[in-house]
Amino acid sequence: MIKFGKRVNYRPLMISLVLSLLPGFIVSMILSRVGGLILGIAIFLISFIGYYFRILPVLFNYWEVGNGYVQYIDLNSNSERFKALLLPFSIHAKTIDFNSIKSVTIQGNLSESEEMPMAIPYSGYLAVITAVLSIIHNPIDITFTLTDGTAVTVSAARDMVYGKDKAIEKLEETFDQTNHKVKLI
Repeated sequence: MIKFGKRVNYRPLMISLVLSLLPGFIVSMILSRVGGLILGIAIFLISFIGYYFRILPVLFNYWEVGNGYVQYIDLNSNSERFKALLLPFSIHAKTIDFNSIKSVTIQGNLSESEEMPMAIPYSGYLAVITAVLSIIHNPIDITFTLTDGTAVTVSAARDMVYGKDKAIEKLEETFDQTNHKVKLI
């Protein structure tokens, strides 16, 4: 089985809670409990909905290729995003049989995509934001056009950022398994 991306976990929820609890607690100790509660809720909503809800399909674009199938997690609808953020292990993958794939298209530039250097020695913020920005600015999308005319698009950008050579090997192995000609755009 060849895996791409990262599954949704409880990390976005936990980070949002921690980011909101600490300032909320400090303000409630210094000023008032109501002010701390309002600040905590505001910070939670900004981080949880303003950031994670919007960026979820980019950060957690998970798909895998097995023996005769492609499985992917579809996070395009708002209801699926909320479900993934609040109950991440209740999200089920959708399956595409190789026989139902009409064509495969890669969009993006595999040769110019660069791995990100480890930024943790500089700062935690830089370590998080650098990879996210690289994923956003260097999209590598794989579109499976099915025999019924629908198209399913998944991403390999995260894998390219964290290990370009290994990601290209996984993509080559994927396309060898599907027995389809790959069209590069």
